[in-house]
Amino acid sequence: MIRKPSSTLLLLLFLSFSVRAQLIAEDEEFIAEYIIQNKIPGLSIAIVKNSELVYSKGFGVKNSSTQEKVTNKTIFQAASLSKSLTGALILKNVEKQRIDLDTPVNTYLNNWKLESKNKGSIYEPTIYQLLTHTGGTNIHGFRGYKSTKTPPELLSILNGEVFLEPKIVVKKKPNTEFDYSGGGYVVLQKALIDINNKGFNEQMNEDILQPCGMISSFYSVNLNESQLSQIAIGHKKNGAPLESDYFQYPQYAAGGLWSTPSEIAKFLIAIQKSVNSDNTENLLSKESTKRLLERPTLENGKKPNYGLGFGFKIDSTTNKIISLHHSGANVGYSCFMEASKDGKYAYIIMSNLDFAKLSGIRQRILNRIKNN
Repeated sequence: MIRKPSSTLLLLLFLSFSVRAQLIAEDEEFIAEYIIQNKIPGLSIAIVKNSELVYSKGFGVKNSSTQEKVTNKTIFQAASLSKSLTGALILKNVEKQRIDLDTPVNTYLNNWKLESKNKGSIYEPTIYQLLTHTGGTNIHGFRGYKSTKTPPELLSILNGEVFLEPKIVVKKKPNTEFDYSGGGYVVLQKALIDINNKGFNEQMNEDILQPCGMISSFYSVNLNESQLSQIAIGHKKNGAPLESDYFQYPQYAAGGLWSTPSEIAKFLIAIQKSVNSDNTENLLSKESTKRLLERPTLENGKKPNYGLGFGFKIDSTTNKIISLHHSGANVGYSCFMEASKDGKYAYIIMSNLDFAKLSGIRQRILNRIKNN
């Protein structure tokens, strides 16, 4: 007698298939060949359709020396994707009435203040301006510190006491132009610590990572054995692994997140649900998402395509936001994420190569998910 499969087994088979359902074999063959041609040791991809994770898979290797394979659970540095989570954390503090977006950041800083480069000018950018890169602060991005060295303390970074890293200051009048500044986000990190008298990592865990179910994601410069066994090793542009395996980024708010594409997908789903529904259990309130999707207006009337931790793709005809996105590049790692404003799709790509060329894979994914 032939037994029919149980309903539980059928459900498990369905779920196993559905998490791989969005990219077909032809797409996966393209990706496998693409990473070889572009000397990308390994990468991982997650795809979301209508607020559900429908695809999650790793390609290539975690370490070109050991040839250990990347899986959908391999952890990468998220680099500047971290800024989007920082924006959400700031908004959670706004909801708790601990922060006002339009108040100068110095109001919230205790034993350190943000100064102007030109001593004859007193510029005080607001929280909102620092989040939108219109605050006039310096330092585009950070080099990081080898994992074999002790990383500097936050105050040392802010004061420019690290070799070849200047003090974080306001170099130009706020709200006069969009000038991407990781330095501004480090100032926000200090503000959050001072406001709540609590470490940045602890705040992020409580308000963002845990509510989104991001159980494997973390901010750390001192990885434990379990974390080390799960990460992809960073690689140089030529494909060789970094001698120190990875660089440390205590500038957590700007680029310190370790995560997987499927975990970042949970965050993007939470953002999409906050934007498109009124559920009181959403990650962010309707007022918060209104500010999240607000484009700053500069003194000259121009509107940069960047909000509170996200870049925006704008429809050239309607001038409305199509999607939220962010790229990221730390030493040895490159990544990209995009989530449609209407909640129909999102995708995340994370790789372990310095300045990896991901444009071909991005376009392939978009073509597939928009046509399905």
